[in-house]
Amino acid sequence: DDIRAQAEASTSRYNQNQTFGPLDGVPVAIKDSIDVIGYETRVGTSFLNQGNPASKDALLVKKLREQAYTSRNPYNTDHYCGGSSGDVIGPMAACVDDLALAYYIMAGKDPEDSKTLYQPLPTLHGLYLTKTLSDLKIGIFSDWNRRVVDPAITSSLNSLINEFKLRGAEFIEIDIPELNDAQIAHSITALSEFCSFMNGYKECLHLLSFPNRANIALYSNANASDYIKAQQVRTRMMRNASVLFSGVNLILTPTCAITAPPIYPESLIYGEINPSVTTYGLRFTKLANFIGIPAVTVPAGYNDKSLPIGLQFMAKWYDEATLLRVAKVSEEIFGSRRRRPTEKYWFGDFIVNS
Repeated sequence: DDIRAQAEASTSRYNQNQTFGPLDGVPVAIKDSIDVIGYETRVGTSFLNQGNPASKDALLVKKLREQAYTSRNPYNTDHYCGGSSGDVIGPMAACVDDLALAYYIMAGKDPEDSKTLYQPLPTLHGLYLTKTLSDLKIGIFSDWNRRVVDPAITSSLNSLINEFKLRGAEFIEIDIPELNDAQIAHSITALSEFCSFMNGYKECLHLLSFPNRANIALYSNANASDYIKAQQVRTRMMRNASVLFSGVNLILTPTCAITAPPIYPESLIYGEINPSVTTYGLRFTKLANFIGIPAVTVPAGYNDKSLPIGLQFMAKWYDEATLLRVAKVSEEIFGSRRRRPTEKYWFGDFIVNS
């Protein structure tokens, strides 16, 4: 009812030529860890904030609402959607222009969050400077990038590199020190913080899935010393990244070491713990999440099962503009190969038709 009411209001504004902005009436999905006024923020559980709907919108929701937005893997519903950004906020869109627009609206300082007060004003400078890339140096850690399961990922990566070279981009072989330590430190940090958060809801732990309960039991054994050492690794990795970005503009990797893994029927009943799949899915995205640098993943073709492949660019702190620029280039390279999900997996405009 809420969505329909927003859609009707948007239609009225269009009829009167009084739209709020380019996103007026565009459906936007908000993750369940972000407050939307009037809705319970469950964070994927059955109990958090039950009966306690959000009293106000999170800032990014407020910014999108000011533009009047309307709030399974479509290529194969038997597969998961893919990897994870580690719960970092960021827009997802079907094209780079929409992505840039959503980023520009959402980005900026939040007076109620001191962590955001140092960021510069968002910019889309250079978004359409795609014909020549001679000003860009892109770092490649070949030994890391080879650690993929599906060879189609490597093929897509090499294809993008060749196309970027034709436009003048320079690729430089780099080394990322302590990378394996950072992977472990990231896991200790993320899951220790998850366990700490859940300490306030011990009476509800039985309502979590078995895999989540197992993770809590495992990482509850981590102590303060483990967490402190993980933060020391994080600080060193930030320094390493600062040195790396003094010599390159970007770092290019696969997004995941695998394409979307299958969903087994028993997983829908009991949940799933699969350390290998988790490792493959997060292998390349952990670093940006851990040290706070921006990253973008771009569609880069498909494997022999018609599952999408993603490639990831990472940039120095607050250089989203360069990421959007190379995403635009990638879209030009791979855009003609994009496929719409088949009717078997595409449900169409179900909100309109229902």
